Amino acid sequence: MKVFEVFARRENGGPMIHISSLEAPDIETAIILVKETFGRRGDVLEFWIVDREHIYSNEALNIPPGPITDRNYRLGDYYRRNLEMRKKLKEKLSGGYKEN
Repeated sequence: MKVFEVFARRENGGPMIHISSLEAPDIETAIILVKETFGRRGDVLEFWIVDREHIYSNEALNIPPGPITDRNYRLGDYYRRNLEMRKKLKEKLSGGYKEN
């Protein structure tokens, strides 16, 4: 038995949402099960049925979560800190040099 992940779109322009996992011997049987289980009321516009073997996760590939490179400079704290440093630098420069 294979495991399939099922996604569905319930409204035009709406997102595909994971609605279930199911076991079936093949894709043809999975399609029948999905249609009979989730499509019988007619409220689903589109299905995605994905064989779990074709989904790659970071854990299965031994990739740690999080960004590859440090991008802390994109956080607002660094922007505010830079503004404060510029202000102090201007004060320091203007205090040491006075126009006559």
